[in-house]
Amino acid sequence: MTSRIDVLSRARLAGTCTVLLETVPRISLDMLLDLPCVLEEDLSWPIGLPQEGTRCTLMPLDAPALHARLMSTPAKRWVGANGDWLAYVGDAGHIELHNVYTTVTVPLPPISSIGFDLVDLPDSVQFHFDQARAKLKKIAIADAPSKKAGYSNAVFDISIAIARGGFTSDGWKLLRSDLMFPFVYEDDVLHGGRIFALTNEGSVFVWQLSYGLNLAPQKIPAPVIIDGQDLTPLSWNLVPDINDNQTMLLVHTRGVVTGEEVESPYLERGLRSYGRMRCLVFQLNGMVWNLAGAHWERKHDLGAYSLFIGMNYPLMIEMPPSVHDAQDLPFMKHGCIFSMHERIRSWNGDFPDLCRFSLNEDLALGVELTSNQARARCPPIWLVPSMRNAEDWNVR
Repeated sequence: MTSRIDVLSRARLAGTCTVLLETVPRISLDMLLDLPCVLEEDLSWPIGLPQEGTRCTLMPLDAPALHARLMSTPAKRWVGANGDWLAYVGDAGHIELHNVYTTVTVPLPPISSIGFDLVDLPDSVQFHFDQARAKLKKIAIADAPSKKAGYSNAVFDISIAIARGGFTSDGWKLLRSDLMFPFVYEDDVLHGGRIFALTNEGSVFVWQLSYGLNLAPQKIPAPVIIDGQDLTPLSWNLVPDINDNQTMLLVHTRGVVTGEEVESPYLERGLRSYGRMRCLVFQLNGMVWNLAGAHWERKHDLGAYSLFIGMNYPLMIEMPPSVHDAQDLPFMKHGCIFSMHERIRSWNGDFPDLCRFSLNEDLALGVELTSNQARARCPPIWLVPSMRNAEDWNVR
């Protein structure tokens, strides 16, 4: 596999990213393949330059960034990802899933079928719905599309919609959420035949899919926050624990930027230390019969795993021995949470675009991303390069 690194530097990465730089340094494959990298728009190219696709960069956490081209039009923006699949929203609110390895595209039913009409805004994806305006937070690709079925969830601030189907679909359905107001949704996941939707104050609504979509959800109260009560709430995320089919993790970040953070240069980007940012992880058994009486407990150790959260469907990855043993990797670590949110940078420009939290340390490390500019249409997103479909690459 190591001998294929030159192929990687010339290949159409996963069939979607083309012309990676010929001068890619020979880095450890463990630092690039099968570990999350940051995919973001490349804003160094002049606006209006004729392109075959959208320029982008792929940034391993501890290696120089690679430049590539996404085979999509400027009218589309990515709004979610899971594994090999990116979710795009385009003209008229049409949503499609695109496999970055095989270039297979799976159109989802138009969201307008349930009354959402796209509002053309440069900085966010918003829809008119029932005399109100709904912001699309993400497309949560819960299952990879197939010829059988797969679930994709549209997370709006005021509602959750679900589409079931792979290459065929029975359309979008709105989940009943009478009890949600006045909170807004932040994230959702599919776990054990249930939809878990998280709000901006930490409560979770749960729908049992086998009971149908018209029944009212159960509500899990928000976890009790003791540490960091004086800090600004930043993000809320749900992560199914891959070690069993029961445990659900809730990840909450809080922080304050003091202006006294210390920055140290690293590669083409800097690492900044944040002493007043915290990440809290809670857990519960999401498969108990009556979740209304469930309560969250603090989790203090992730072991060999790390969590990668943001606009993607959440990633929980067991880090390889090369990450455990390396002493010269200041950013990629095991037992950490890597949080990357467009929402964080939209609130305050001083907050890091990408932040690494450790459950065992008070100090957080942050990175500023090049796509943190007003003209960026697509938020930074996690992409996991892999060699498993290398035979499908279009090698130049």
